[in-house]
Amino acid sequence: STTSLHNLNQTTLRSIENKVRSTNMPLNNSTHHSEKVFHKTRLRWTFHFILGLVSLCSGMLRNAGGRKYIPVSPEAMPLRSCEKVYANVHARSQTETGALICCDGSNTAGWKNSISYEGFLCSQQKKPLPLVKSITRLPDLMILTFLPVLLRLIIHLYGWMVQMDDTHPDKTRTTAIRLLLYIFIIIFRVYGLYICLSKVQTYIHEFWNPRLTSEMLESADQQAMNTCWYGEFLMKRNVKNSCYGQQFDFSDHIVLFFAQSLPCMLIESTSFSTPQRKGKALSFYIDTVLSWSLSFFFVYLNSTTLLVAHSTAAYFHTPTEVAIGYMISLVVQIPIAALVCSMRWPVLRSYLGLPSVGEQSDLGLSTTAREHSD
Repeated sequence: STTSLHNLNQTTLRSIENKVRSTNMPLNNSTHHSEKVFHKTRLRWTFHFILGLVSLCSGMLRNAGGRKYIPVSPEAMPLRSCEKVYANVHARSQTETGALICCDGSNTAGWKNSISYEGFLCSQQKKPLPLVKSITRLPDLMILTFLPVLLRLIIHLYGWMVQMDDTHPDKTRTTAIRLLLYIFIIIFRVYGLYICLSKVQTYIHEFWNPRLTSEMLESADQQAMNTCWYGEFLMKRNVKNSCYGQQFDFSDHIVLFFAQSLPCMLIESTSFSTPQRKGKALSFYIDTVLSWSLSFFFVYLNSTTLLVAHSTAAYFHTPTEVAIGYMISLVVQIPIAALVCSMRWPVLRSYLGLPSVGEQSDLGLSTTAREHSD
């Protein structure tokens, strides 16, 4: 009887162990999968950070000094049939090498000319890639930023209203929170990193340039005539300042790209990789197709933005102005990267629908694990 009781206890223990193992298996698989997704996310953000630095550094190296080009009237080069002309505001005279760049078609004929310093500028301005102009122009920029997340929000709301999938309430909530985050980033970039810092920059200029007497003004005007040789060729919108472009001006386009456009795109594209429970509802398939389509769209838009950032560093701002603009953008980049890539704040990431490690990371998978555990 003792032997049979012992065997019964062993059988009972094995059955309990099997039940515990089968109960924990979905959760362990879910955790392992979320860890893999989270580590891939960190690698992707690290790679993008390095790629952004490479695009800026290569542009600054190509600038080869303090060159800063602005568009001027084709009258600056009357002997050539220029469609567009760009003047280096830091050139000492019109005859200096590289003082003027004429886009007349000769420097864009053939791929060798197109990748030259002058040819690359002209090709980008004359035949820009699709959406190149839109990433720096209103309202196009707002449409590119908000349209993807609004489309996803509409799909999740539809799935929630028709009760096709019980995960849609979670998806709707996280998508709405990300939308609010993008609005906050844009407002902070416009008012905090553009308007306020521009006022600070103006104040610093006025502080370092004291008011001049009449004699000093005459001397300054004479000196300006010699240094601002391009003043008579300025576009109408810039004629109020004959030395337009010479004053230090941190690159607000670099701040726009790295503190607003790229972070918003990266956050939204990262949300695509968050593990989800598969379903058979129509809204699930629509969301899957939309996520894949937006992924390819973001890859193109991301690459285009980095190309424009490279051109900005190579032609339209000095290396110092680009470096200051990039350092300003770190005010947004560092907190966002810490939120997405750090092992901390998993609950905060779950509110945004971003990959994490733990039960909070999976909108659908964690629900499945809980169902098995029950």
